[in-house]
Amino acid sequence: MRRATLDDLDSINEWAGADFTEFLANGLNVCLIEGNGGALFAWRGPGIYEAHAFFEQRGREVLNLSHRMLEYMRQKHGAWLFWSIVPTQTRHARMYCRLLGWKSHGIVQAPQGECEIFASENVKCLQP
Repeated sequence: MRRATLDDLDSINEWAGADFTEFLANGLNVCLIEGNGGALFAWRGPGIYEAHAFFEQRGREVLNLSHRMLEYMRQKHGAWLFWSIVPTQTRHARMYCRLLGWKSHGIVQAPQGECEIFASENVKCLQP
């Protein structure tokens, strides 16, 4: 696992299916990668990060890698709150948040449609 740089931009854009030039250029944001996937942590305030994942890995491997990434963010970036807004039709992503031990904060109408908000506040996520 390592922190991505602008040198990784083409690969990240391919994996995630979007242009992350501005995201990676902002030093407050963090993208951690391993293999052909990873997670984006968008800085939203001191110690607060909005998280999004784009893993090639599956199952228990994703959970183990996710725990390592969250711990890295806590230790290296002082993260204490992670949150994510997940479209309700992406059942697998919502289940992933629950398996991490994140708490649902309900369904909201967002610009991208109906979404569920998840957060984990300075608690050790469930260990595999």
